[in-house]
Amino acid sequence: MTAALTVAGFFITMVVFSADAEAQYVLSLQDAIDITLEKSYDMKVLQLNLIQSEQNYLAAKYRFRTNINLSLDTPVWSERISPVQVPNSIPVYNRFSTMRMNGVLDIRQPLPTDGYGARQSQLYQAN
Repeated sequence: MTAALTVAGFFITMVVFSADAEAQYVLSLQDAIDITLEKSYDMKVLQLNLIQSEQNYLAAKYRFRTNINLSLDTPVWSERISPVQVPNSIPVYNRFSTMRMNGVLDIRQPLPTDGYGARQSQLYQAN
């Protein structure tokens, strides 16, 4: 009985391995290394860590660029007419007009000490 089970087990094993034998592929060492590098979760984690490090480097590098901000306001025009009473005469009308313009230029240079150097210039004109 044990001999029959052993023979039956041998045939079942041969059938299983013969079915897998058709799907087998002989790999060279380089093919095995390439598949391991491509499919390995550890390698995927390392590749994502590399991408993250590159992005952190770029963020740190561009953090030290000079920032320039220019703000210009549109000109504001206003006009006003006021009467001036002249005794024994018709009133005289005076016209007052003003035009205002404003502009602000901010320049900031980040410093490695987590501070920044700043320069601000403002132009204001009123007629």
